[in-house]
Amino acid sequence: MASATNWARFRALMVLLVAVLLVPLPAPVHGAQDDRTDSVTAAAIELSRLERSGDLLTLHDRLHPDVRMVVSRAALAAWYAGPDVVIPTDDPEILSVEFGSWTWPVTERAYADVATVVLRQQGTKQGAVVEQIELQHFLFDGVRWRWFFGADMPFIEALEAQTTPDAGPSVLGDIAYARVDLVWSEIYSQADIPYGSPDSINPIPELPVGTGCGQMTIDEYAEVFYCNLDQEIYYLIGFQEQMARQFGTYAWPHIIAHEWGHHIQFLEGIRSTDAPELDDGVYVIEQELQADCLAGVFAQEAVARGWLTMEDLNDAYQVSIFAGDLPGTTFDDPVAHGSAEQRQQAFTMGLEDGLVGCNLDLVSD
Repeated sequence: MASATNWARFRALMVLLVAVLLVPLPAPVHGAQDDRTDSVTAAAIELSRLERSGDLLTLHDRLHPDVRMVVSRAALAAWYAGPDVVIPTDDPEILSVEFGSWTWPVTERAYADVATVVLRQQGTKQGAVVEQIELQHFLFDGVRWRWFFGADMPFIEALEAQTTPDAGPSVLGDIAYARVDLVWSEIYSQADIPYGSPDSINPIPELPVGTGCGQMTIDEYAEVFYCNLDQEIYYLIGFQEQMARQFGTYAWPHIIAHEWGHHIQFLEGIRSTDAPELDDGVYVIEQELQADCLAGVFAQEAVARGWLTMEDLNDAYQVSIFAGDLPGTTFDDPVAHGSAEQRQQAFTMGLEDGLVGCNLDLVSD
């Protein structure tokens, strides 16, 4: 669960539209080679420790954004569960660090100023003690070093083939809903904590109608919302059709992924209140922007697993523009959701930085 301190950071950085919320590793000074070497060395050691602890969620979050669009969380988990992986038993010995251009063999895209780290790693492989020399590649994104994974595209495709190819039949009815549910169930499984799906997703053909959160009338209604009293999502059928017609086929699944983000917040005890500084709650705008970010977490996995294309994501960005607050909406307005720019930024943070970008720390009890 996100702490009060982290929420304060989330609040301040969202206002400024800063792209990353996690406290970074010490930032290298580009004018000093020793500082950059020390910084990326620390990143390589941290990566080894994450492998040793089995923290697959953070390992995936720390991948370079381009890698995240190709390597799903499920595929990375398949690698670490496979027979060829060496699980470190101690910190690595850094043999050398060099900086220069490098091409990631999976996509054949070239990157400038990549840190190539050569290290000697003690570990276990299928229960046997081994020692290996390993090359790792990192690129600094302005805040932290991001790592690259994958020998080539056939290697990645072989890992993806070991994952669940798609969501199966679901009581939630729609394949788009079942995919969101599958991804979050896998994320919670990797965190080793229980997960429960929303109880239902309810289409509303006409008003008035009763919901778990009260009566909706023609004068007072929401086109779509998550009710934390019954853990169900409600939506007007006409609104669903309008979004698909106006913004594209992924517009509606994106909106549902946002509402699913509110369900994740419910599971984690994240709630909006009138006085966040006093009662450890959050402002409504913070809750809404985090839900946008969590929709980005799902979208990244959907792209990596072939359920969406990068072009499909434009539908989500267009919805963000449409749903942005009117100019002049204050930060503490009880109905504030964020400006168009803030909502697009929050979605991108989830897409590129994962759970850490959304300030969501899933920790097993």
